[in-house]
Amino acid sequence: MDAKSHCHLRTIPWTDGSARRLGLPDPKGLRQSRDALNSLIVWAVALETGSPLRWDFWRTQESSRARFQARLSERLSVVDRQLTSLGFTP
Repeated sequence: MDAKSHCHLRTIPWTDGSARRLGLPDPKGLRQSRDALNSLIVWAVALETGSPLRWDFWRTQESSRARFQARLSERLSVVDRQLTSLGFTP
């Protein structure tokens, strides 16, 4: 995204008009992906450190890991489509 629009994922404009002027086809979707990837990072750290302070504390560690992997796969599919729409071939 930075190479195409000189806009880093952290600094996507909040208004759709400003984002579209930068050449971002789906600014809301990009912001959602950014937030989802950030939450997946937090989840991964909690899993890797064995922290009992996971958001899904009621699940077993194995169940949480399986759910994390499914979510990660889903989110990476979305990111793959977004990269394609930005003109990059993943």
